[in-house]
Amino acid sequence: MNVINEQLNQIEKNRSRLAEPEKSADQIVVHKMPSSAKIDNHSFITGSINATENKHVRTTPEKTKFLGLIIIIVGILVIAALAYFGYRYFSQEAKVDNNVEVPLTTEDQNSELEFTLPVENEPITSSSSEVIAEVATSTPETPPTEEPTRPVSIKDSDADGLFDVEEYLLGSDITSTDSDSDSFQDYAETFGLYNPAGNGKLETSSMISEYRSPSYNFSVLYPASWSVGSTSDNSSVVFKINSSSFVQIIVEPNTEKEEIAAWYQRQFPSDLVSGERLAKLGTLDGIKSSDDLIVYATDVAKENIFIVSYVPENENMLEYYNIFLVILKSFSLF
Repeated sequence: MNVINEQLNQIEKNRSRLAEPEKSADQIVVHKMPSSAKIDNHSFITGSINATENKHVRTTPEKTKFLGLIIIIVGILVIAALAYFGYRYFSQEAKVDNNVEVPLTTEDQNSELEFTLPVENEPITSSSSEVIAEVATSTPETPPTEEPTRPVSIKDSDADGLFDVEEYLLGSDITSTDSDSDSFQDYAETFGLYNPAGNGKLETSSMISEYRSPSYNFSVLYPASWSVGSTSDNSSVVFKINSSSFVQIIVEPNTEKEEIAAWYQRQFPSDLVSGERLAKLGTLDGIKSSDDLIVYATDVAKENIFIVSYVPENENMLEYYNIFLVILKSFSLF
């Protein structure tokens, strides 16, 4: 009986010993090294660790590129800022004070004198190349407000006060101050309404014609080579010099029966007229514009306003200003 019990105990011990390794085998995890992770035939990295490291290797260049891009952007901004402030600094250094007067050289002073000497009753210069598209038929809305510069720039070969282009119209000699040798200067004869190129009054010259208004009973002398046109009611007449230059006479009713000074002030309230702006249209008292190119007058009965104007081809070359003055002086009512 004891022998049997001992055998049973021995069997039980053997069983217990055999059961423990199986339990241990269930609890222990054996990791095998993948062949791809072996170096020098020794395994040292598991599959999961290798995958993680491979991931880090792929993302490192992306971070490097991103960091490089930031550095480039910052560098560009810094360079742009330096360029801007540098430009501001040097541009301020280069500025010139416009209030500083620069003395003229002798050559400049001589040039200025040559082109800005004023001459009384002679053509003046201005600056307009505008071509007149149609003839005005009423009072200009606003008169000139500033006196223009009047340089001597038109050819006068004999220096007698009449320009060469005007002497051609009068038939006088551009190389002689007394074309008809009558001891009277051409300029003085012309403005006395005498013929500078021969005997008698200016109206007797073949170079001069007379215009007589059939509706407003006035007359003026003008160069015979100029063409004449008027509106159907004769309230506007134009003496055409060329395609863009002319002398014009406009007639308007003086509805308020005003003196010319009162009429002018009502038309142009902002233009204060001084004594030097008083003028003559024939024998009529008048007012001239500040540039001397328009004269306004009314008749003794104050029935009409007469407006005589010179529109030059180029306001810097008033070649026929003396002829304009002759027209003003020759104006007459009949």
